[in-house]
Amino acid sequence: MGRTARARQTTAGATLALVPALAPAATAVARNLDARDGLTALRLVPAAHAELEVLTRQAVAQARQDGATWQDVADTFGVTRQAASQRYGPASCTCGQSPCARFKGLRGACPGPA
Repeated sequence: MGRTARARQTTAGATLALVPALAPAATAVARNLDARDGLTALRLVPAAHAELEVLTRQAVAQARQDGATWQDVADTFGVTRQAASQRYGPASCTCGQSPCARFKGLRGACPGPA
């Protein structure tokens, strides 16, 4: 395994280890579903959705930095290239920074809506 592949594997492992911290609401949804408390789980879904949206945007930005095309992103989500670009491209950011930190090649989440 080459140095780049090892670095990606290490980064992926570190990210997976952080999932409970990165998406506490999603973790809470799963915990409540396991406890058969559907109503509480349902109430947590909007927060979990917001957390997963941030992670999705980070993944798309990283994939694009790694050389993925908009068609690659579109195929992943089962949408058109244009739809993927409009939803996840630089113009879709609402954080108020121009350009958003995630499109300057910096790692980390978009700071969110202004």
